[in-house]
Amino acid sequence: MPNTAGTAVIDGTSLVIRTVSPPATPGLSSDGMIAVTIAVSDQAPVGTTASLTLDGAASSGLDPLGNSCMPNPIGLVGSVATGAVSTTDVLPGGGFLPAGSLVAVVGIGFQPGAQLLIDGVSLASTSWVDSSRIEVVTAVDRQLDGRMVSVTNPDLTGATYFSYLRATDFGKSARPLLAATEAIFPVQPLSSAVFSAPTSGTFFGLALQNPEPADSIVSVDLLDAGSVVASASLALPARTKVSREVSELFPGVIPSAGSVFALTATVPVQMLGLSGNESDSSVTPVLPALASP
Repeated sequence: MPNTAGTAVIDGTSLVIRTVSPPATPGLSSDGMIAVTIAVSDQAPVGTTASLTLDGAASSGLDPLGNSCMPNPIGLVGSVATGAVSTTDVLPGGGFLPAGSLVAVVGIGFQPGAQLLIDGVSLASTSWVDSSRIEVVTAVDRQLDGRMVSVTNPDLTGATYFSYLRATDFGKSARPLLAATEAIFPVQPLSSAVFSAPTSGTFFGLALQNPEPADSIVSVDLLDAGSVVASASLALPARTKVSREVSELFPGVIPSAGSVFALTATVPVQMLGLSGNESDSSVTPVLPALASP
């Protein structure tokens, strides 16, 4: 689901992932939500399996039509367990790449003559470097985030991987629950957006990621009844990310019911709202509207 956004909250040895898809995503409504909890021991040896539980009826793994919208974890584990071929990273993993960019695929078990495909991206050339690295040159301008990368060896063994940007964290939030949360950003960068803070929950935050090679200045305006009551700005260097509670952006200002946050960026960035609830240590993703009022 390349249009899916979400959060991953790390709590000791538990990882809770919540995802939400925009209304335009076929098969899911705007309130479609999957929550997955994975718990493993601190020192898990290679080959250890982890139990996976779905959180409640909203996490059935089925869309409103009853179709599965989650990968089969048994199949995924089986494909990795063989260990013959595996992709561990794509460099760079995301961002906008102009034609002629070099992309390196890193892993194990790559054979001479292996075929490499990046979904939706035409390649000008492919070079096998060694069993752990294949390099390609792109033939078109494309956003790389969320692309499926597949490697197929001459003996038909292979591996697939979804690329993502491993951005540099531009400092953790002072709120521990938000600092333990990793945003799963929507792929599409935006130059402007609006967030309405949810009425439930104990705090609201904003997560921003700059996938572009140029720096971006993101301005955040707090609007009440259409008037700007507070403003802040964040400088995001190329391929960095940041998550902040709105109280960290607007110290001493308490947003009233119905207020909104309008964001504008000098270079488009990926944006996500974060609705936190300290009582159950949960952080729910909030998708932006596409235009400021």
